[in-house]
Amino acid sequence: MDRGSSPPSWGTLVLVPLRSRLSLFASLARALDVMSGRSVDEVVNRGVNPLYHLRRLGDAGSGHALVAENAKVQNHNLENFFFNRPGAPDRFAIASLTDADRELLRTSAKTVWLSRTSLDEHIAKHPEVGVADYAKVPDLLRDGEVWAGPQERRFVLLKIDGKPYRAALKIDASGTEAWFLSLIYNEKQKPPKGAVRIR
Repeated sequence: MDRGSSPPSWGTLVLVPLRSRLSLFASLARALDVMSGRSVDEVVNRGVNPLYHLRRLGDAGSGHALVAENAKVQNHNLENFFFNRPGAPDRFAIASLTDADRELLRTSAKTVWLSRTSLDEHIAKHPEVGVADYAKVPDLLRDGEVWAGPQERRFVLLKIDGKPYRAALKIDASGTEAWFLSLIYNEKQKPPKGAVRIR
């Protein structure tokens, strides 16, 4: 190669002393694995339960990966429940309630449940509402308008998210359980007559 010609571009080469590599990867075998072309992530995490790292992320206050993993698991479980696959439970935790939600809805419940019976009845009446729509229930609860009544301890949620939805939930008489009742498309975006907006 001439002195004036450019060397081939192979990316950035960083020379790390062997002692530093051993310190970084905790063993010669791991350091050699990385130097032979394996990714650092693959080498460092080999044999480690992925949930350990997710828990650590949550513990460190950076729960983005944990939230994403939980969302994947939640959507998978929702599909199993929606399609009543073998092993599907009789009720499903469709959403969680924050402290502010619980105060607004006057309940001590931390979970909003969807029962198998309610879902089956609703699918029969509204086959146009699918599992992807039910996956938006937490968003409806977080971002939607909340209307109380007109029936005691029943609430309506309204939101337009590409589609206009109307959802209903109820709090049991003891105030300790929250149940999701229905989810429909509602073009008019009107609450039931007599309902009062509380958020």
